[in-house]
Amino acid sequence: MKNIAVFGAGRSTYYLFEYLNRLASEDSGYTIRVYDANKANLEAQLEGLTHLQAHVIDVASPLAVQHAIMQCDVAVSMLPPALHMKVAGFCIEHEKHLATASYVSPEMRSLHHQAVGKGLIFINELGLDPGIDHMSAMRIIQRLKNSGAEITGFESHCGGLIREEDVAGNPWKYKFTWNPMNVVTAGKAGMATYRHNGLLKCIPYHSLFRRTDTFNIPGYGRFEAYANRDSLSYESAYGIKNIPTLYRGTFRRPGYCSAWQVLVQLGMTDTDTILNQPGLNGKEFLSFFLPDSNLSMQESVQQLTGAGEAEINALEWLGLFHEQALPLSQGTPAEILLELLKTKWDLGTNDRDQVVMLHRFSYRKNNEEHELNSWLVVEGHDHRKTAMAKTVGLPLAMGVRLICEGKITEKGVLIPVSAQWYEPILLGLEAWGIRFTETEEALPE
Repeated sequence: MKNIAVFGAGRSTYYLFEYLNRLASEDSGYTIRVYDANKANLEAQLEGLTHLQAHVIDVASPLAVQHAIMQCDVAVSMLPPALHMKVAGFCIEHEKHLATASYVSPEMRSLHHQAVGKGLIFINELGLDPGIDHMSAMRIIQRLKNSGAEITGFESHCGGLIREEDVAGNPWKYKFTWNPMNVVTAGKAGMATYRHNGLLKCIPYHSLFRRTDTFNIPGYGRFEAYANRDSLSYESAYGIKNIPTLYRGTFRRPGYCSAWQVLVQLGMTDTDTILNQPGLNGKEFLSFFLPDSNLSMQESVQQLTGAGEAEINALEWLGLFHEQALPLSQGTPAEILLELLKTKWDLGTNDRDQVVMLHRFSYRKNNEEHELNSWLVVEGHDHRKTAMAKTVGLPLAMGVRLICEGKITEKGVLIPVSAQWYEPILLGLEAWGIRFTETEEALPE
């Protein structure tokens, strides 16, 4: 059971392929085929990796994908989430295991009983966030429970960022290191929900980026966080049901969220309306969302959204007050904005990205209140060997190895919250320099 098919050779695959190549070089029993529609992607990502086989196929073609799956034991989907179900369906039909780094969708979850019935492992959320966050949190949760502690609060935050020195002059302090459209549409999937001191809290999309918290990571400075999806969906999986405080957030550098909130309020992240304006420039694009007024565009934005000087400067930097033509003139506002952002937030050849994660636990033990902080910072080497690719690709590759070696006994649609996943993978990640730092203190009564 050592034939692996990887679908997709995008920006987060470098370390996945590096690990699998090493694995195949050490064990001749492995056959690893990589499939992508883009020949240039394959050549770039597999350069120098002589133990991987490159295959150019149309990954949107059911026939091509089915043929590839029939030849493997484990399928790894690094395709856009919308294409996972095509791979999953063929894995069920031909009885193959499946691994992805993406969130479990309702459609994927619906395959659980079929996967169990066929003795298949469909592991999902085995990347960074989700992935390393689950595993590192579960290791601490289990440790605290084993010590007799009562967990009263858990907050988890993660962000894919850029070193500050690589975004000098960029008021957003941000560049793309993962799926750009997911950044543009972040928070649109539904109300962000969490619990704080026993009370349910909900944040609608139009207010999401206005309600942030600030955190300090020793040696790395300040970060702000906004609420990430449905925090309560993990309380059962983590075995911490009904704890008073449960919150998951996304990290950005200070200033990002207030500026993004202006774009949300204006309507620039809309994914429903189709605009068609040949030769569209930044100023014209912005004007679509402003009322007729004798005010300047800057003043109109301020009056409509409450934007301050910093937010206006951020929009200015994007070119939204200028007459320079935009790269896209037809599409939804979100698509037009995305293409503009790609020109501004593109990762430079020598830019080094940065992954930052923080877990904060509150617990009661021996009638004393305690706080435990566990954080992780990983920095990339360049635009190809990124921290994002490292923290997404390595845990996925290690999980695939565990499946191939028969070390996973649970079956069905899974996320990596059991010890048989997190113990070997977290240990393996430490060997690659991915390790957490912890501080713990007793709180005053």
